[in-house]
Amino acid sequence: MKTSINSRYNSERLKEIISTLAKYDIVDWLKYFDNEKIKKYLKTDSGKDVLHLPKPVRIRMALNELGTTFIKFGQILSTRSDIVGEEVAQELSKLQSATKADGIAKVRAQIKKEFGIKSINDLFQEFSVKPIASASIAQVHKATLLSGEEVVVKVMHPNIEDRINEDLEILLKLASTAEKHGGHLKLMHPLQLAKQFKQTMLDELDFVKEFQNIEKFTNNFENDDRVVFPIPFREYSGKTVLTMTFLEGTSLDKVNTLDWDQESKSTFTEEGADVFMEMMFRDKFYHADPHPGNLLVQEDGALGVIDCGMVHKLDAKTNAIFEELIIGVAQKNAEHIKNTIFNMFTLPKGVDYDTLTYQIDEFIDKYLGVPLNEFDMSSAIKEGTSIIQEHHIFIPVNMSSLMRVVTLLEGSSRLLNPDFNIAILFEKYQYKILERRLSPKTFVKKMIKNVHQWEHIAESFPNALDKLIRKANTDNFNISLDHKNLEKSINRIVMGLITSAIFLGSAMLWSFKVPPVFNGYSIFGIIGVVIASILSYRLIKQINKSEKE
Repeated sequence: MKTSINSRYNSERLKEIISTLAKYDIVDWLKYFDNEKIKKYLKTDSGKDVLHLPKPVRIRMALNELGTTFIKFGQILSTRSDIVGEEVAQELSKLQSATKADGIAKVRAQIKKEFGIKSINDLFQEFSVKPIASASIAQVHKATLLSGEEVVVKVMHPNIEDRINEDLEILLKLASTAEKHGGHLKLMHPLQLAKQFKQTMLDELDFVKEFQNIEKFTNNFENDDRVVFPIPFREYSGKTVLTMTFLEGTSLDKVNTLDWDQESKSTFTEEGADVFMEMMFRDKFYHADPHPGNLLVQEDGALGVIDCGMVHKLDAKTNAIFEELIIGVAQKNAEHIKNTIFNMFTLPKGVDYDTLTYQIDEFIDKYLGVPLNEFDMSSAIKEGTSIIQEHHIFIPVNMSSLMRVVTLLEGSSRLLNPDFNIAILFEKYQYKILERRLSPKTFVKKMIKNVHQWEHIAESFPNALDKLIRKANTDNFNISLDHKNLEKSINRIVMGLITSAIFLGSAMLWSFKVPPVFNGYSIFGIIGVVIASILSYRLIKQINKSEKE
């Protein structure tokens, strides 16, 4: 089956993309396109000057030449060594998104267009001509509001949205063809990757979403003085312009200028990493790009976090799996880790399960055989990913994103403190996980949820059973069923389950000494056990009474 590209796509841009891919000799799968122009582009021999280079290098060069959209896509792929392989991932990590800055006239025109004003002097008392940074999507200028407050203004490059949207449509079509006819490329799930990448790019092209991200982070850490975020100004922000306070500080890629003792460095890195752990596992909403340039050391020792355009939300399943991994690593429980790893993904058909199990066992034994302070998390993730790729197992995006953030976090932290080890942080963080799971608030939420479910079953079961009997009778079945007092029996089952849950949860609260604690005993644990005992007594009494009747 052949695939065609809709004529509405910009033919010149398509020609540029295909010609560039052909020049670097990375287009063998494009022969499946039913398009004469593409076939013509594929006949070019202009790749002869670069064919001597390794393929990973040629892929990076091609993406870099194609501009913003493909550079961003390459940066995403650099985090997916499970898909593209370690060699390609390492090469793509060299892609840079720095872009030549627009002239001040274009910047002013973009601001005036966004706010419908005649002059930027209507908003700003001062506005720097030279930007302090320029990336692929926007550039940043210092400015002063009419109130006198110093801010930074992030301004999107003019017309960048149209170009990116056009590239995304072409990329989706290329990915669709690769999905159908790309041979080994099918195993990379190119269409799924392209769709997720498109959503990520569309989010980054809307500064209103970044504004909302900053507000959410600020609210989540409102009472935590270990971290600060820029303060955005709603009346000076829109889809293509974002105005916020300027965070002073030293970025982690310039930490050599800091005159800190080792204890201060250790404290900062541990507290900063813990902040990101809270983002990921407490809030399930985290900054997805914690590279050194986005992390600042504040004068008071707090962590400053900037560039909140790329964020990820963590679903409950992925959150639970990673929390189990943290607990397994912290407790050095090999069986627990192995079971959790197998829960991370769906095994493809034909996978050599015995070989995979053996490799995972060897992998776990290798890394658990060293003390936690020597545990190399980045190497473990890298080696584990290599095993997964060997067996053509696809890691869901949420999981790969978390692994990337953990790796970036460890690398960034080691710039300031070379002895930083995130496995040690896992050992401490496991208690926060257990405390949240066993907290009265979490327990009550789960109990209420389960009560509603069991109540629904208890209420609907008699009626559903009655309907089933009526249907059976219409089909000439003779069924005689006496369900007298069935509601009472179901209610007792529900009460028994609730009582068991209260007792088990309270016993765990008591065992782990979850606060508040009095004389070494968890108060809520004691109260829960007492309540469960009373409920059990009443339930047993009711059952005995009904049997006598």
